[in-house]
Amino acid sequence: MCYHFGEDDTFMKPKPVFIVTCLLVASVVVGLAMRGQPPAGEPPRTDAEITPTDAEIKRLITALGDESFRVREDATKRLIEIGMPAFEPLLEAKRKVEPETWRRAEAIIDAIGVANRFVIVDDMMFRLTSDKKWIISRKQQETIKVSLEITNLSDTPRDLNDNALLFGVVTDKRGRELSRELDREHPYKECYSTTLKKNEMAVISFKGRAPWTSGRVCDLIFRDDFGRTWRCDSLPGGDYFLKLVYDNRLFVRQGSRGGHGWEHIATTPSEVIRIIVETEKE
Repeated sequence: MCYHFGEDDTFMKPKPVFIVTCLLVASVVVGLAMRGQPPAGEPPRTDAEITPTDAEIKRLITALGDESFRVREDATKRLIEIGMPAFEPLLEAKRKVEPETWRRAEAIIDAIGVANRFVIVDDMMFRLTSDKKWIISRKQQETIKVSLEITNLSDTPRDLNDNALLFGVVTDKRGRELSRELDREHPYKECYSTTLKKNEMAVISFKGRAPWTSGRVCDLIFRDDFGRTWRCDSLPGGDYFLKLVYDNRLFVRQGSRGGHGWEHIATTPSEVIRIIVETEKE
């Protein structure tokens, strides 16, 4: 089930952490780089060899806890190569008591998230969606669309507060932040809460526009229907990186509607955005 919070909605509906070994992290990175490619000197794999079966995925996840380091490493690399078809079984493997299995499952899920442009924090999935080209024109200022998809992967209902912090971070190729969060123009007097059951999704949408352009430089401002606002000033055309930051830590205990509070912060993987500022002649 998916709830969309766009222009017409007034409110949203319905560790201590074990350190993964350097070798495991290295295997994750290598697996991403070599996905779908056979080892050097070996012939290309056939479709039947590449396409995973449920039985193979189950066997590989069991192998994550094998006594042999080599077996564990081979299973890790193969599951990274398989990617999304192994995602749901890996989520279940994360809940197992055996430390080596859930540590490796968590690392593989992180690698799959990087490859598929999402991040998972405490069983909540966050994915940024946006137009890839932001075309800015004085003649016709089209709305720029930026959205955050939030999906509950847990068996436990989770509360997300409508007053949670949410803003975009735009950086250039040097890593300099070019955006800033603004105070809400119309703060909500009441504090509502979205309760997401397992596999339910909330979509929070921003609309962006360019209130000012000069030559090939523009200002951009983004706002959602809850008054959350962020902007960028004096951006020339070119390529930038965009990510969204969602922080529910301060508001999780307010306005609960029966779920369990999700008291964390999540930052989406960055997307490459191209800004095109058109001049009068164009």
